[in-house]
Amino acid sequence: MNDGTWEYIDGIVYHNGSVAFISTEEGRAVPNGGGNYVYQYNLKDHLGNDRVSFYSNSGTATVLQEDEYYSFGLRHGLYDASNNNRYLYNGKEIQTDLANQYDYGARFYDPVIGRWTSVDPLVEAGQEFGSPYGYVFDDPVKNTDPDGREPQGPCPQCATLNIAFLKGFADDIKAGLHSLDYAGRHPFETAGNILHALTNDPKTHRTRLEGAIKNSVAANYNKFADGDLVTKATVLGIVSGEGVQLLGGEAADFTKIGEGSNILKNAAQGKEFVAIVTQGLEDAGHINIAEQVSIKPNGETGRVRLDNISTKDGKIALTDAKSSSTAGYTKNQKAGYPAIAKKGGTVVGNKGAAQGYPAGTIIPPTKVDIVRPK
Repeated sequence: MNDGTWEYIDGIVYHNGSVAFISTEEGRAVPNGGGNYVYQYNLKDHLGNDRVSFYSNSGTATVLQEDEYYSFGLRHGLYDASNNNRYLYNGKEIQTDLANQYDYGARFYDPVIGRWTSVDPLVEAGQEFGSPYGYVFDDPVKNTDPDGREPQGPCPQCATLNIAFLKGFADDIKAGLHSLDYAGRHPFETAGNILHALTNDPKTHRTRLEGAIKNSVAANYNKFADGDLVTKATVLGIVSGEGVQLLGGEAADFTKIGEGSNILKNAAQGKEFVAIVTQGLEDAGHINIAEQVSIKPNGETGRVRLDNISTKDGKIALTDAKSSSTAGYTKNQKAGYPAIAKKGGTVVGNKGAAQGYPAGTIIPPTKVDIVRPK
């Protein structure tokens, strides 16, 4: 609905070229003819919503307009709109020619859907946890947004603290999901590394794991104790995220929590032994030594990952470093190693590209050399 032209100049509002009203601290002054003005007052609730407009009629308060709202700002009927007060939900002006959206300054808000009509201009600050169109954390009974850029709660720093908490929580969960994703894609390796680390040297690795967790807790406690309110909120978010993951049984995320133990992705002993074997190959005259390269055996559906691919005397050499005398073979290794020895295979991925074994490199029939500690 278009009801003419409105102009705004330093608190003075013109309608079709004439002064409609002058904004005041408590309401507005409306022309009453002959250069006189009638002062009107607005009663607001805790969210800044204009609920009742009235004026003084010979010392008696006379109601001009009453407005009620649903939680997200949709007006609940029009009890008396004769005063035509447009400043309603959160004290913002309703746009009757724009589907009754509210103008917050930085963007428009649609109370019908409870969402902003454009992306948060401060979206990179991380304050919109779920969506850049979300309105005040989906809690309009408690929170407001003065200009459409940043939600605010009942205390001046509530929005900032909420953002810090949610960002810490989200970042922690996000980091955990990377570890969970790794565990999901490599379940046998993850489980094997845990089992190997805790059974091969249970005392050392349990102590290392416990110490890493304690160090992380201590570091977060120091940040909490010494930091400002925003830092405290961020730490609480991180700790909450870790708590959720631990309660959910995400064993694969211990590496992130401790920030110092790598036993879940690669057992320390296994990594050390691979390094020893790699050095041994170099000492034996091997060149172009690549590590952790996957090969698709010809005639088999799976793939195997070799600790080393190298070249000696012009021929390809394949090495699997087993870090203990009892370390067994995976299902793919049991089928793949004989297939490679008989039919060869093809390199998958570019882990060995820098050493001359890019994806697609043809591996001739080659026996995989199994090396164990002596």
